[in-house]
Amino acid sequence: MKGIKITFGGFLALILIVLPLIGACGEKEVVKEVVKEVPVEKEVVKEVVKEVPVERGILRGGAIFDLSGPYAFFGGHWREGMTAYAHYRNTETDGVAGNKVEFIFLDDGSVPERMLSNYTSLEEMGCTLYFSPSTQHTLTLNDRLFKDNASVSYHGDVVCVADKPSNIFSFQQGYADQYGALIDWVIKDWEKRGEAGAPKVAMVVIDHPMGYLVMTDPVYEYIEEKGIDLVTKQTVPVVPVDVTPQIAAIKNSEADYIVGHLLPTAAAPLLKQASAMGLAGKLTFLSTPTASIEDISALAGEDAEGFIAVRPMVAWTEDLPAVKKMTEIRNKLYPDEPDRATFMHGWLIADNACKAWELALERTPAAQLTPADVTEDGFKRIDGYSPGPGITGKLSFKGGQNYGNPWVRLYQIQNGKAVAIQDWTKIPNITGCAPE
Repeated sequence: MKGIKITFGGFLALILIVLPLIGACGEKEVVKEVVKEVPVEKEVVKEVVKEVPVERGILRGGAIFDLSGPYAFFGGHWREGMTAYAHYRNTETDGVAGNKVEFIFLDDGSVPERMLSNYTSLEEMGCTLYFSPSTQHTLTLNDRLFKDNASVSYHGDVVCVADKPSNIFSFQQGYADQYGALIDWVIKDWEKRGEAGAPKVAMVVIDHPMGYLVMTDPVYEYIEEKGIDLVTKQTVPVVPVDVTPQIAAIKNSEADYIVGHLLPTAAAPLLKQASAMGLAGKLTFLSTPTASIEDISALAGEDAEGFIAVRPMVAWTEDLPAVKKMTEIRNKLYPDEPDRATFMHGWLIADNACKAWELALERTPAAQLTPADVTEDGFKRIDGYSPGPGITGKLSFKGGQNYGNPWVRLYQIQNGKAVAIQDWTKIPNITGCAPE
């Protein structure tokens, strides 16, 4: 190479440049060009190496997360759950078929342009599957992922891409279907009470695109079909300052139940205000899992007593070996972290990703594994798998089904703890997306 002078000091500079490349994915993969500027006796090395063999043995997953913007609170906990699961696989098992598990997290601050550029960066780092945290991320990344036949292990609602091809695989269900499961419980509870007439329900959702996923005609039709009187529909900010008007409207409607689609930041003030206005014990408060029964108990204190949430996964209070192991690893790595649904989400999406890798490796060696292999021979072959085991119902993404889990449980806060009040039950297929 013309103009390059390499002395012993220059050789050391080359080594320092090349060493960080060792360990990247791809047994026979090569880094085709590395451009650096390194002073070598007053000259500059412009082009250092054309081919660098890189070592295999690492399975990389890329997390395109909001760690600094509006979802940073959740993103941090998802990251902790994923990191804890990777630690568990790498230290207490053989990783995945002898390969080390590694998750790389890039922050996008919920800026769409950064989501896409982070995906490109993670692709270049050799990631063979991905993770994303929100509906906005799903909508932004879906078409690019599908074009590349790359997949996402997801925790949330993918109804937003139900009308288009998608490789986004979620262990959760559509929020509308979960809302329907709450409506089913209301009917059973009303019959159990032996009350006359139709149960009166107040619908309360957050004023956010996620909240409006249950304010749809199919949900209203399902409520009417079940013979429920929908007496009021209320919205609240994600972080409300004053919910007195909403609770006053609910009180005036004489509702028997509040059925919400809320975050804990909104549900807790509603519970507190309901108690302050004399409604404690006079109506039953239910929500989709986004309210997080663990956080509600901490935020609302005694006012959370009796609160009910539907969940696609068990609560931390369950006496299961898998929950005990998750708790053990969490306490080891994050001793100050309380029980959080978001941490469990991170653990579960990491578990599902490792299952997809495991199945894909049955057909393709790690050194040759591509994102398409993980999609076609991994996720699309998951059938009857229960992460944990037992933390969720059995999942099936067979044939490209985006929702893998039709099963939910209901929990109620009793004496400050989440207690199961309904075992695994299939959700109603309001969205038309639920697996059979």
